[in-house]
Amino acid sequence: MDKASNHNQNDRRTSTEKVSKENLPQNYSTNPQRLAAIRRHHELLRLLSFNQPLSTSEIQKEYYIPKDRLQRALRQLTALELIIKVNFESHVLYVINGTFNDLINTVLGL
Repeated sequence: MDKASNHNQNDRRTSTEKVSKENLPQNYSTNPQRLAAIRRHHELLRLLSFNQPLSTSEIQKEYYIPKDRLQRALRQLTALELIIKVNFESHVLYVINGTFNDLINTVLGL
C-alpha cells in the first residue's frame, strides 16, 4: 500500500512538471520583441516605473512627444504585455505589468 501511494505522488509531480514546462515557452519573459520595445521606449518606461499610474495627458506633459506617437508606443507596449491599460471611472491609466518589473529594471539598469 505504501509503495502504491508513493508511486502516485511521483506520477503527479512528473505530470505537473510536464504541464508547467509545456505551457510556457522558454523565452516567455525575454522575448526579443519585448527586449527591443523596452530599449526603444526606455524613457516612457522609466517615467512609468517612477510615477504610476499615469494618464495619456500626464505622460504627454512629461514625455514631450506627439500624441499619435505616444498612443502608438502605448499600444505596442500593451500588446507586448509590458504595460497594462486600466479603465477607472472616466479615466484611462497606464501601469507597468508587475510580471516584467525585473526584466524592465535589468534592461534599463534601474
